[in-house]
Amino acid sequence: MKKFYFILILILAAGFSINVQKKGRLEFNASGELKIVQFTDTHISLAEKKNLEVFETVQKVLAAEKPDLVMVTGDIVTGDNPQEAFSKLAAIFEKSGIPYAMVFGNHDSEHNLPRKEVAAFIEKLSLCLNKTDHSIEGFTNFVLPVYGKNGKKAALIYCMDSNEYSTLEPNVG
Repeated sequence: MKKFYFILILILAAGFSINVQKKGRLEFNASGELKIVQFTDTHISLAEKKNLEVFETVQKVLAAEKPDLVMVTGDIVTGDNPQEAFSKLAAIFEKSGIPYAMVFGNHDSEHNLPRKEVAAFIEKLSLCLNKTDHSIEGFTNFVLPVYGKNGKKAALIYCMDSNEYSTLEPNVG
């Protein structure tokens, strides 16, 4: 009978853990750690068949590291029809069950979909933690809280869009 209750508790705990991930709540583990893997400047272009090895590399790193969070930053997709490439990346994260966030670089606007629409698209992807703060200029500005043992915020991860090209040139590049 004790074995039955033990298994039941494990199943409930696993279900709670999955539910926490779906809600996008990041928590330090029992050891007080949170493992983050970052991928940056991937410059994926499906149409031009550029940097397609990124997908395999991401899968290998996730399998080896088993992070709690993935951050994909700056110049992620640089080809037209970015939804397809972003969806392909999201499928990798969804399959692994790892929540992720994406922050744009200056090249993430060099395609046929406005930056605002790309941001809205990725916010709807499964396990994506993006939630743009529209009070700040840019479309991937947000703060990810990380909760401690007591259920209170113990850390903050600031995500900031570098925006497009400078409008202050030649004074500021």
